[in-house]
Amino acid sequence: MRVFKYFIKVIFPFSLSTNDNVAIGDINGDNQNDREKVLLLLKEKPGITAKEMSEQTGLSTRKISLIIRELRKSEVIIRMGSNRKGHWEINKSKF
Repeated sequence: MRVFKYFIKVIFPFSLSTNDNVAIGDINGDNQNDREKVLLLLKEKPGITAKEMSEQTGLSTRKISLIIRELRKSEVIIRMGSNRKGHWEINKSKF
């Protein structure tokens, strides 16, 4: 039997957990709930920016942009006015 002089045994008091929400959403979690958060913010404040939405929801600005692009493509929201000074309107027939 060999005895190692410099052997250290380390035991970690926690276990690795997996994200169980991946199956119902995308890799970042539940996509439907994120859409509802964004729609609620757009309904409350139509002139809100992606940065403000990010701060209020905890989602990244990139995630907000992707959700807005998806909502715009499916015509759930419509941009009224310019990109700089316009606002969002929710298409009630699609929502």
